[in-house]
Amino acid sequence: MNLCTIRHAAGAAALALAATAAHADVRLTFDAGTEGVTAFDGGSISHDAGGFLVMADTTGGDMRAVLPPALLAGAAGWLGGRLSFEAINLSGDSANWSPFGEVTLSGGGQTLTVDLAAPGEPGAGWTTYAADLTPAVWGPSLPAVLAALDGVTIKLEFHDGIVETAGLDNVSITAVPEPGAGWLLLAGLLALAGAARRKPAAPRV
Repeated sequence: MNLCTIRHAAGAAALALAATAAHADVRLTFDAGTEGVTAFDGGSISHDAGGFLVMADTTGGDMRAVLPPALLAGAAGWLGGRLSFEAINLSGDSANWSPFGEVTLSGGGQTLTVDLAAPGEPGAGWTTYAADLTPAVWGPSLPAVLAALDGVTIKLEFHDGIVETAGLDNVSITAVPEPGAGWLLLAGLLALAGAARRKPAAPRV
């Protein structure tokens, strides 16, 4: 394998590893808009100029924020990662509806739900809610659900009544870094490139 071939292989490996990691991560800061997040089951969503989403209760359903489907490609890489979001009680109504903070993952005909919030949440200040994306937290079906993921919702209903308003910000799903074997391959290719560069040319006869 000549130096040019090694360089091309190393460059392709680096781009593939970086693209995979970047594609799998999700970070929604809502600085400029709703970023494709929609409301479901009894809520309306709007963007606040302060850089967050406002969800107002409009019906007797449990209002939920729905992540855009375009972000779910590559979700298999989330296994072992971490999901988090920030929320706040904007209306001051009592937080007496315990399902607040439930995150639901749907895929492959299965649905998994985990409540990330303690009773009495959310409060009057921004709070981060998070959970590891592991079978220990979500159950043994998590790998199969992530591999076929077609829906992620966050339940923001926190009051027993049609009055409350909640804020949502900084939704993040962090994928697991690429396996060490991939980076070892890249390192090996770079080492070969270095060795080829140092190798003296064979004498002409």
